[in-house]
Amino acid sequence: MIDRLRTRGQASGQCDLSAEIPALAKLLSLHWGIAVRHVEPGDAIIVSTLLLHEVQQLLREAIANAARHGDARAVEIEMAVRSDNLILVICDDGMGFPDHAGSITPRSLSGRVSALGGELSLASQRGYSRIEIVLPIPSASHGA
Repeated sequence: MIDRLRTRGQASGQCDLSAEIPALAKLLSLHWGIAVRHVEPGDAIIVSTLLLHEVQQLLREAIANAARHGDARAVEIEMAVRSDNLILVICDDGMGFPDHAGSITPRSLSGRVSALGGELSLASQRGYSRIEIVLPIPSASHGA
């Protein structure tokens, strides 16, 4: 663990989100029996362990929703940092949200995002859903 902290130059309580998510994607893929693909962001995304935990919970919930309610066979996860915000995009090939859903977003996901001071947006049609989550992160805690 000490070697890992030295080689990445990270303070205690921080981690590289982009290095942690592939293992979770693999685990969720096996658990739900669907393809879960993580798109590598290229650069390290250094965040607090608290934010890592929250992102993991958001991904667990989004993928569970896609598998359970959307009958998705594949999910793709993308992450980036822009203007001191973590951008998390989750896309799936499921049934999409009902036409009458309008501006309704997944309640527990949007509640968690709101509690973190972030924003959630949703685009959906039959065969495709896209959730974009924007979460604030301190500027000193990300980068490569």
